[in-house]
Amino acid sequence: MNIPNSATRRAYIEALPQYKIFDIAVPSDEEPPELYLTVNNVVLNETENYKTGHEWQIATSINIWHVNEKGFISSLDLEQVANDVINSQIEIEGFKLQHREMFDCKQFEPLETDTNTIERMVVIMKHWVTK
Repeated sequence: MNIPNSATRRAYIEALPQYKIFDIAVPSDEEPPELYLTVNNVVLNETENYKTGHEWQIATSINIWHVNEKGFISSLDLEQVANDVINSQIEIEGFKLQHREMFDCKQFEPLETDTNTIERMVVIMKHWVTK
């Protein structure tokens, strides 16, 4: 593979086996679990182009979802998962990870449905990789 997008998604899925993680969204034929993650918005920038390969900067958004009973809100679960994401040890298959850091972490206002309160936190991680 020439670009690291799908390998980066897989890296997070493999690095956090204690959580149910979906690539972009929960499949339509599956009921969302109470606590789950989605790996969204892999943004890729080529920072260097060498004769032997490329150096890439990747920004990956990991969405943390917590589906609660209506009216129940608690940030503790979201914060624990965000901590696990930030401190996870990932390996991006086919690429050498030069550096990795958290760029942003933001909690959004809860979404209310007829039966649930849904909380979401987004962690954006930046990575620099070479082939």
